[in-house]
Amino acid sequence: MKKKFTDEDIIRFLFEEMNPSESELLMEALYQDDSLWKRYETFQGILQDVKKVSFEPSEDSVLTVRKYVADTRSAQVKPEKKSTFSISSFSFGVHAMCVTALTLFAVITIVTTFFLHTIPSADSSLPLMVEWKDDPLLEWEPESIDQKIEEIRSELEEIKYSSTL
Repeated sequence: MKKKFTDEDIIRFLFEEMNPSESELLMEALYQDDSLWKRYETFQGILQDVKKVSFEPSEDSVLTVRKYVADTRSAQVKPEKKSTFSISSFSFGVHAMCVTALTLFAVITIVTTFFLHTIPSADSSLPLMVEWKDDPLLEWEPESIDQKIEEIRSELEEIKYSSTL
């Protein structure tokens, strides 16, 4: 079965965009089909004419563009200056100043909270805000935890056994 080649196929062939097997089939068809050969010659002539075209702009076009650029450059409005705060060679925008202030506030809050919880008050009658050393949740006793785990496991086994009855 012969393949019917289109104008797009001829253009792909001229621009070397076909794979080798397709190119070989088209070349065989060109030798056998006179109308296909005439279309090929037409497209080949067009391609050669396009290669002769100069893509250099004329002097009038260059002058027109230069005049337009000069006119628009003089008519441009200078952009507004963004609000910035400058310390020596560093320049901070409003957003950066807000982030810096929030970070500083967070650090001061954390450090203050730490010292309030660890330094005893001058008046010994006032309790500390949190008694860190006496808090049972902060104690770690591996033996008691293992014992608690075993108790829970045995309770689960009892529940499992009683539910199967």
